[in-house]
Amino acid sequence: MEDLLKYVNLCPEKDELGTSGVLTSDEIEYYVNKCEMIHPFDPKSLKPAGYELHLGEDYAIGGKRKKLSPENPELEIPPFEVAVISTKEIINLPRFIIARWNLRVRKVYEGLLWTGGPQVDPGWLGRLFCPIYNLSSEPVTLRLGEPIALIDFVKTTPFQKGKTKEYDRPPKRKELEDYNWNLKSALVTEAKNRMDEVENKANRVESMIGIIITAIVILFAALSILVTSAQKIKVTLPFLVYFSLLLSILAIAIVIALFRPVVKLRVRIEVKDKTFWKWFKFLIIPYIFGSLIVIIFLGVRLLCLE
Repeated sequence: MEDLLKYVNLCPEKDELGTSGVLTSDEIEYYVNKCEMIHPFDPKSLKPAGYELHLGEDYAIGGKRKKLSPENPELEIPPFEVAVISTKEIINLPRFIIARWNLRVRKVYEGLLWTGGPQVDPGWLGRLFCPIYNLSSEPVTLRLGEPIALIDFVKTTPFQKGKTKEYDRPPKRKELEDYNWNLKSALVTEAKNRMDEVENKANRVESMIGIIITAIVILFAALSILVTSAQKIKVTLPFLVYFSLLLSILAIAIVIALFRPVVKLRVRIEVKDKTFWKWFKFLIIPYIFGSLIVIIFLGVRLLCLE
């Protein structure tokens, strides 16, 4: 980061122009020449009563500090994510001028939300830092050096040495690491936690379905054994055995058919889980395993008859 000490003594403490109000383009340019109020300064970015600030290289996103460069000039802010950005320009304010800055209107319509303090105190020296949120459903891409904000300047009442409270020059917080750059979006964090929870539920459902399918295979195998054994010893199995097994197979087939779209669209599992899954656990699963026990019991009796 460029040394700020060389700017400390450039600003006058008294207003030589004697004007008041918001600075127009001519006075902005005057103070740029007088004390390098904006550095670097580009006349093309000068507005009738303000100046366009550009995206700097330092930023943080997702709790990680990063830098933009000519080789890597783009900052992509995912939906509902927050990024802490910096300005390319150093602002060097005299003690009788405050500044106010905010996002360009075009960036607001792209879905970005400004969350910084709009006022820059008189005597400020350094780059400006601010967190911005992407509230849209699409990623927003910013490029190094791109105009991102508009700043204007307003004169205060006269500064009086020893009476007026002075801002430290340079300030205590002048680098990105001096701020709470380890900022994460609560929306993204909560969404990730909810998705992990849904993923776990989906895995439990899939595991249970696998267990039930295994139980069906066992039922078929048990039925085959029973039918074969019954034919050998000329015993007719009760009709209820076949009917019970058929109902078990139909029940699990219905369950799988209903859960298939839920497993694919896992965000629905939480809704389905509260109603259908309760019936699945307390009615269908015991019924299937009960049928299995009945068939095994009949098989044991057939074996005894042999």
